[in-house]
Amino acid sequence: MIFRLGRKSAFTMVEVIVVIFIFAVIVMGVSRILSSAMRGTQQGQDASDHTRLAAIIFRYIDLDLRSAIPGKMTYANGSQKDFTPVCSAPTNANSISFYTNDRALKKVSYSLRSIDAAKKEIVREIGDGTSIEKSEHLGTGIVDDFQINLSGTDPRRISVKINMIGKLKSDEFLRIFTPGIYNAKEFARWIFSQ
Repeated sequence: MIFRLGRKSAFTMVEVIVVIFIFAVIVMGVSRILSSAMRGTQQGQDASDHTRLAAIIFRYIDLDLRSAIPGKMTYANGSQKDFTPVCSAPTNANSISFYTNDRALKKVSYSLRSIDAAKKEIVREIGDGTSIEKSEHLGTGIVDDFQINLSGTDPRRISVKINMIGKLKSDEFLRIFTPGIYNAKEFARWIFSQ
């Protein structure tokens, strides 16, 4: 049996370091691509959640304002009551109250409330004007701001702005409403007996 003395084939230290460096660069590139994809997915999810929630809130407001009682009402005995929508401030208000006549005279209120330092929500309350019969909490932890502006030039015009925050994205939604009844013919049917 003859043994040959010689060099065994193996990788040198430099070759091993070069391969580790190339592998690290490839892993960093793949991780950036995956991180970017995950961030894009989260932003898309935030946008979808915000859009869906804004549509729900605006739908509630729209349905309530469609049956809103406009301005002053005259009762059969000649007395009047003012049902004009009331906001917490002339501009950029964070609450609004108005009366509706959907099967019964009801007071509807929307307001922005803080749960704690970081969480806010929009609260929709329905009652008879003295007590609250129903309370709904909308957008808890997602809603950041809720602003209502009554137009000074057109009292029938109400603009509502909602800001929402997500994990990576924030969105702002604006909608203009024209509530109530406007022509005299339709207004004539809004005479109540006391």
